[in-house]
Amino acid sequence: MRIPHKYFLIFITLLTFNISAAIAEPANSKHQKDFESRSLNVNTLIHAYRNIALETGNIQQAKTFENKIIADILRAETQYQNNNPSAGRNTLDQAYAQVKNAIVQLRNGQTMVKRRSANEQYEIKAPNPDLLTDREKLTNNIDTLMTAFKRVSEEKGQQAQANVLEGNIITLKNKAKKHYESGNDDSGQNLLNGAYILIKEAVTTLRDGDTLIQSLNFANKKEEYQYYLRKIISQKTAIEFLQQLNTTPAKDRMLNNLVKTSENKLVQASALADKNDYEAALPIMDKIFSRLQSGLMMSLAPH
Repeated sequence: MRIPHKYFLIFITLLTFNISAAIAEPANSKHQKDFESRSLNVNTLIHAYRNIALETGNIQQAKTFENKIIADILRAETQYQNNNPSAGRNTLDQAYAQVKNAIVQLRNGQTMVKRRSANEQYEIKAPNPDLLTDREKLTNNIDTLMTAFKRVSEEKGQQAQANVLEGNIITLKNKAKKHYESGNDDSGQNLLNGAYILIKEAVTTLRDGDTLIQSLNFANKKEEYQYYLRKIISQKTAIEFLQQLNTTPAKDRMLNNLVKTSENKLVQASALADKNDYEAALPIMDKIFSRLQSGLMMSLAPH
């Protein structure tokens, strides 16, 4: 079956190794800033919650709760990306309220001293997101997701994968730092973008996708297909980053074959989507997504 020229061009463009373009952006910059502001506030409050949990000896409880909040943040990001900012705001607002309530419970109702917020009380009030550089925003998000990945991997008995991922993230951050120091901000930003994609997809994969497709309500099959397409490109980018950083020859050949097969399947799904046959395209997209998830975890496996 011959793919129409316009879809062939779109497919090639999507698979171009461009980290900046690989991140699915919300519909406009206003929505992007809204997500960044609200998610930064939630992340900041989570740090306060973690400190209190350490003080009060509720470490295990904190791990479970923090993983849930991280899942909420990821779900909210997806909602913004699907041009549903109202749902994203609602998800983040609920997460923020849950963390504040959890802090009060940890302190037996005595956390809000003199009506001050938990942020103020622990001297970690979130800075104005508009004053943060893109580098600072990405670094904050990367660090938060790395913490989440380490905790989930511990629960699942996969600490070795967390060690591999953390080593790769450190490598990417160090490379980015060198680019920034040399004045090459664009290259530094691209590396941080890649690190963010890598760790975000790793967290999602480790949680078996339970923060994403299963928790989303799509308006129609076309919207679901487009969501799958963004996730597949993101997964593929994450795998390619890991291949560049730390891959044995045997593993590299296996992953190359996986990516090639996924690309061929994506062409088939694109042809069906061109006919508006999303009912037939979606099962193919689901298989591609699942295979790439497996490939990502394979990439993180120790030698």
